[in-house]
Amino acid sequence: KKPVIPDLIAFRDKLLLEGYEESKEKSAGTGKKIGIPRAMYTYDRLPFWNTFFSELGFQLVLSDKSNRKIINYGIDAVVAEPCFPIKLAHGHVRDLLDKNVDYIFLPNIINMETEFMDVNSHACPWGQTMTFVIRHSPIMEGQEDILLQPTIHFRDGKEVVTKELHEFVKKFGIGKKQVAHAVDLSYKSQTDFQR
Repeated sequence: KKPVIPDLIAFRDKLLLEGYEESKEKSAGTGKKIGIPRAMYTYDRLPFWNTFFSELGFQLVLSDKSNRKIINYGIDAVVAEPCFPIKLAHGHVRDLLDKNVDYIFLPNIINMETEFMDVNSHACPWGQTMTFVIRHSPIMEGQEDILLQPTIHFRDGKEVVTKELHEFVKKFGIGKKQVAHAVDLSYKSQTDFQR
């Protein structure tokens, strides 16, 4: 049958990746390459992270779309029996290792904004701890230092997130004003995507 509505998954993917190719071209040949796995909360916030890192002069590299190879990478890499999305995240990290990025960004995201801000809301425990589990998986052996693992509390607001991200990027010599500006633009990108 002919579809009666547009492919909303394809539409979401198109919006999610909006600006990614442009930022790749803009930063080509400059800055360190930071890999982002197409998995879990980090990928859901790609407009935010794409803007944040490109504003600070980094090159963003995404893992490939989920495929049989990435699935098998993930299944081979897990040291426990988590849900499939966590296994898949392991595979995406392995794919980024194959791409020879300088760093892999796997934040420890504790909570998220929700429509009901008066109710406490936390990310799934596997999602929160995924970065630490992957750090100790066989795929990271001897490469643990390339993982970037800041703890982020999105639910606690922009001011807290800015402070957490500034602490995280200080080691790259990036100042508070640069971070605050990048965070402002990043929130706008994420809001535009969600709208």
